[in-house]
Amino acid sequence: MIKKFIITLLLLSSIAFAQDLDSLISVLESNKENDEWMDILSGKKNIHMLYFQLAYESDSYFAGRDVGLDQPNFVAQLTYNYKQFTIAAAAIAYPMLYPLIQATALSANFRLPIKFPVNIDINYGRYFFNSDNDTLSSIYPNGFGLGVSRHADFWGASTDLALLTGTEGVTPQIEATLYGKFDLFDWNDKNRISVKPEIGIYFGSETSAYARRPRPFAKDTGPRDGSGPGNGGDQGGIIYDTAFGLMNIAVNIDLLATLGDFDISVTIQNNRPRSVNTEIVYIPTTMIGVNAGYAFSFIGK
Repeated sequence: MIKKFIITLLLLSSIAFAQDLDSLISVLESNKENDEWMDILSGKKNIHMLYFQLAYESDSYFAGRDVGLDQPNFVAQLTYNYKQFTIAAAAIAYPMLYPLIQATALSANFRLPIKFPVNIDINYGRYFFNSDNDTLSSIYPNGFGLGVSRHADFWGASTDLALLTGTEGVTPQIEATLYGKFDLFDWNDKNRISVKPEIGIYFGSETSAYARRPRPFAKDTGPRDGSGPGNGGDQGGIIYDTAFGLMNIAVNIDLLATLGDFDISVTIQNNRPRSVNTEIVYIPTTMIGVNAGYAFSFIGK
């Protein structure tokens, strides 16, 4: 039971990893000073863009919570962009688990070409889990998302709504972030070092288990197999309650270096996880992340 619980949390963590990765669109927006890249972002030119990214996190958490994995994780992602369309493939690996690559994800994003002060994105994700337990692959394999974002010169904000669907039904997730970005050094117009403080809040669904209290003087008329009245039914005296609410507040400090088409970042993240159940208290967690990516483009017909 404990193993299944940890694997389920790993499943949800794997779903979250694809949403947390910086998309190619974000990389383009961080280079607004570059006219060529802005033409790519706006779709004015028939330019295809590829972006390859590697990421490392010093520990593995679900919604900022320590779930007992106690190991780092590695993510590789390849993203393709053409005008308003973006598709990506990503894989996450845990060095002390078998198989090494625990999950892979495919995603597609379309940015609506509407002249609003904000950007509107529609996306779909399909998740695959490399586990001996076949049921994990059907719990929440699909993710449908809607994102609204605003990116200015020195700040940005975004809100993303995701609906995860599968055999367990539909579960919503909401993530909102607010960040600032300040250049520390820049040279040759294409190189800069900057700092990016960011705060994010995450809302999700959580299932809590409660022991059912037997009714006083209740007469047990059912079979002696734990399924009769007064014994909690076939749940073994346990009641499961699912509620939606705030699950984590994350504060990030990113140090970013952009060197032409190559970028690298070092992130310190402090999590303040909480439970929808007020009787459960989680301790804060901290981790370090390293991200490196390279983008290149070619002109299409």
